[in-house]
Amino acid sequence: TLIGAEHQLPLLTDQGNDELGQLAAALNKMFARLSQSESREQLILDSINEGYFEVDPNGLLLSTNKALAKIFVYSCEALIGQDFSLVLNPHDMLRTRQLLQQLATGGNNNILSSPFKRGDGRLGHFEARLAAIHDPHDAIIGWRGIVRDISEQMAYQNQLLDMAYRYPLTDLGNRKAFGEQLQNSLELMQLKQQPLALLYID
Repeated sequence: TLIGAEHQLPLLTDQGNDELGQLAAALNKMFARLSQSESREQLILDSINEGYFEVDPNGLLLSTNKALAKIFVYSCEALIGQDFSLVLNPHDMLRTRQLLQQLATGGNNNILSSPFKRGDGRLGHFEARLAAIHDPHDAIIGWRGIVRDISEQMAYQNQLLDMAYRYPLTDLGNRKAFGEQLQNSLELMQLKQQPLALLYID
C-alpha cells in the first residue's frame, strides 16, 4: 500500500439522500480518516533517524522514509520500485534471501549485517532488523525493516582488531598474528600434503 499525501484514495459520488448516497458518504468519511492515518504514519516514519523500508516478496521496494534515502544517498522517488540488489552485492543478496527464507519458516534470526552500496559509490556497513508483512489470512506478502548505519562502529572494531595483531611502531604483524598464521599454514600443509618452510632471522 502506498502511503502519503500524493496517493489519495478516490472519493465516491455521495449526492442524494437514498441508501446508496448515505453509504457513499460513509465510505468517503472512512477514506478521509484512512488517508489522514496514512499521512500521520508517513510523518512518524520520516521523523525517525533510522531508515525504514517495505519490500514485496520479490525484493522490490514499496515504501521508504527520508532517513533511508539519506543514508543510502538516494531520493525516496529513486528508491521506490527498485530491486534491493541496488544496494546489496550479489553475495549479500543471496545471504539476504536465505535469511528471509529462514524467517518465513520460523527462524529467530532477523538481523542482517552487511555492506551496502550508497548512491555516490561509497560502501557503508549497515544493520537491518527484518519482519514479515502478513495479509489477513496470515500469508507473507512482503517484508519491512529498520536500517541503522553502523559504519563507524565497524571501523572502530577493525581498528581495535588491527591493533591486536600489529606492532604500532613497525606496522608489522606481532607474535599473536604470527602464531595464528603459522597454525593456519600447518593445517593447510597437512590438508594439501605440501611442504612448509619456516625461516627465522634474528
